[in-house]
Amino acid sequence: MKRAILFLIPFLITVVVVVGYFKLTQKISRVTIPNLPSVSFSDLVKFSRFSLAKAPSQSLTGTITSMSGEVKYEERMATESAKINSPVQVQQGESLETGGDGKLILSFDKAAEIDMSSDSSLGIVQTLPADLVFSQNTGVAEYKKLAALPVSIRSLHLLIENNGDVTVSVDKIYPLVTVTINSGSATFAYNNVYNVSRVWKFDAGTTLIFNDDTRRVVLE
Repeated sequence: MKRAILFLIPFLITVVVVVGYFKLTQKISRVTIPNLPSVSFSDLVKFSRFSLAKAPSQSLTGTITSMSGEVKYEERMATESAKINSPVQVQQGESLETGGDGKLILSFDKAAEIDMSSDSSLGIVQTLPADLVFSQNTGVAEYKKLAALPVSIRSLHLLIENNGDVTVSVDKIYPLVTVTINSGSATFAYNNVYNVSRVWKFDAGTTLIFNDDTRRVVLE
């Protein structure tokens, strides 16, 4: 009798496990997965807040208030600049370029004004209310700060925070950036050849020459 009980116990355990397994698989087979709506890539782009064609809604828009000679404009969706014959509005992510006889004045209402000379290039990097950032790698341009909004210029590897009125000139042949502080003050920052950050602040009347190759500054 004892042997029979010992034999039946494993048998009954096996039966319970097998029956439980089949019941579980039947429940799983009856579970239906809901059909989720398909979302295409174009739908994701449609509902995204980012737009290639249009700058952020809170960014400031610049206006060319004066222009003469050859002026080229590259909009956000373009792959190269094109000549323009009349003033346009300029937004974040776009750029301007003047030819040998070109000049223009770009104005951001009550914030900043940029006076570009001939053979100059200007990238409008950021125009958010937190900070106006421009990029200049060729030519001569004068930057006037008209409000408390920070105005910064990146020229080669030199970063300039303008707190007044500065003129930035990039040499046509040598890797030199000359900055003249016409009024107010300006703060300069760059990394030297040892990748150590350097920060300088100067007042009106100062002219600074930055060598982009040696990453050194000379005052005139």
